[in-house]
Amino acid sequence: MSRIISRKKHKFILSIILMLMLSLFIGECFATPSYTSSTATRNSIAYNWTFYAQGLLENNCLAYSIGNETDWIWPWGGSNPDLNQTLYWLQSVMGFTGQTYGSTPYQTCSVTAYGWSNNVTHFARVLSSNSTWATGTCRAKWGRYEIFSHSNLNPYTNAYGPLIVRFY
Repeated sequence: MSRIISRKKHKFILSIILMLMLSLFIGECFATPSYTSSTATRNSIAYNWTFYAQGLLENNCLAYSIGNETDWIWPWGGSNPDLNQTLYWLQSVMGFTGQTYGSTPYQTCSVTAYGWSNNVTHFARVLSSNSTWATGTCRAKWGRYEIFSHSNLNPYTNAYGPLIVRFY
């Protein structure tokens, strides 16, 4: 009798695992490639850019910058956050601490935010940085467009705001 129950449990567990694997596979099959931007659009967004990857339409800059390459994460709804809202979310959800651009002492960072103090518009994943604040590299998903690499930490035109506003 216990062998029959044990087999049923194993079958049940195996069927759950197979359903989960199937749902993940189907989800990946229906993911939509991001829009392809033109060279003119790219040049209007950044001074320097190198195409890195197509990306997914369902993914955005904040999600990509924190390591999530499949979801759209923008916890502030249809509006852009200010620095306090950004800091609160990245601290409470991700455990990041904020550091104002150019502050001393310098700390290694993972994410950078762009825009204005009252209007953060974009995030990028920091690939490398150093204590001069002037050099480093980053990679970012541009909204519904592709993923680009940048040879410095402040590659953007006014499309995302005038400058880096905070590191995390």
